[in-house]
Amino acid sequence: MSDFRRLAACEVDEAARAGFMLLGVSVFDHVLTEAECADPELVPFFFHRQAREKGLEAQYLEVERRFVALVDRLAEGGVALIHKPARLKALRPGGARYRALVRRSLREKFSSDIYFPEFGARWVFGFDMTHWIILSDAAQADKVKALVEAAGLHTHVVEGG
Repeated sequence: MSDFRRLAACEVDEAARAGFMLLGVSVFDHVLTEAECADPELVPFFFHRQAREKGLEAQYLEVERRFVALVDRLAEGGVALIHKPARLKALRPGGARYRALVRRSLREKFSSDIYFPEFGARWVFGFDMTHWIILSDAAQADKVKALVEAAGLHTHVVEGG
């Protein structure tokens, strides 16, 4: 089975054990504890609807802008929508379909995985302002981490079990 097919078939919680590098990408600089998640001073919202209801949409949109900037940068070398089990449909970075897919997925209204061939990376839209990058080539990790940092976000390497 090709690396892409293995990458596309792999579940996030199995990625590290399957030999892929798994990076959590988050607005938070560490994995939050349950107590931190429940602290409205520390985490006033986790998703768009919640921020809008609390009158904090501008703050949410700033966070969303960082994720969009990162995804856009990763997409410069090409991007494709992953159709299960392991087919790709090319997307035009910056195109209307691409923009809608990214925005709706970040807002947890829809979720499809996307593939960045330049990095051999699968982006899995998550929830609570944390998303996942599964790398087929760990040699790309430093480059991807630098892009994450440049976008004002943080990475957390998930070790295999």
